[in-house]
Amino acid sequence: MSEPGLRRAMLFIQPTRLPTDEPLIDELTMRMTSALRQASVPDYRFCGVHVCICGAVSDSTNRFLANGAVTNTLCVHYLAYHRAEVPAAELDAVWQLPAIADVPSPAELGAPEYRLRPEPVNSIIWRVDGQIREEVDEEKEIVRWQYELVLDNRSSRAACVRQASFALSLDAAYSAPEIVEAGWTLAPGEVRRVPHAPVFRVAEFLQGRSPQIAASLSVASHKAITWEFGGTYADGKPLGLGPAVVALPTPYNWNQAI
Repeated sequence: MSEPGLRRAMLFIQPTRLPTDEPLIDELTMRMTSALRQASVPDYRFCGVHVCICGAVSDSTNRFLANGAVTNTLCVHYLAYHRAEVPAAELDAVWQLPAIADVPSPAELGAPEYRLRPEPVNSIIWRVDGQIREEVDEEKEIVRWQYELVLDNRSSRAACVRQASFALSLDAAYSAPEIVEAGWTLAPGEVRRVPHAPVFRVAEFLQGRSPQIAASLSVASHKAITWEFGGTYADGKPLGLGPAVVALPTPYNWNQAI
């Protein structure tokens, strides 16, 4: 058997957003379905499984594709229900698979009836709606993002978000928090959309940093935005809405799975 660590990992990702209501079954999804059906099963197992944010679950054994890559049984699910979070390099790799149009079954898709049932949510939650649009200006060392943060009150009480702030980060270097005018009251079931267009300026992150840290920062650094919220429900209890970290999806290191 080939050493698994020498194989290219394919579609080992960790989606952070809710799945689409309907699966996207197109040429990419069908190519991946065909490749997964023809994959070989190695003679080892893990002591756990991959669990997607939506409750879809892999089995405890990876799959070796005919092209030598290793994947897991959620690969079709990610393409069908979390396409917006699949990195471009992963999509390119799927395009290189044989052009065979196999329609996935509900089980292969990780359809709702095949997912773990989550506990009912009775609080305010956050998510990013759609993709994060990124524009990089390497000459000026500036990165612009555009996205929409969504606050979703899934509780049976009105929620008042009195304070909101965010901090930008490049790797482990953070900007000073910036206050956003809030005072939002969300009735039960109400959704609040917060458009955001932050600008990461590398020069601003270099100020006050040690030479070693400053030398490591660039437009290619890992970028993220950390939101903090303060407020209460109508009964006076705190929202308990933890930090919301907005970031572009990154490939998952499969051999660190449970």
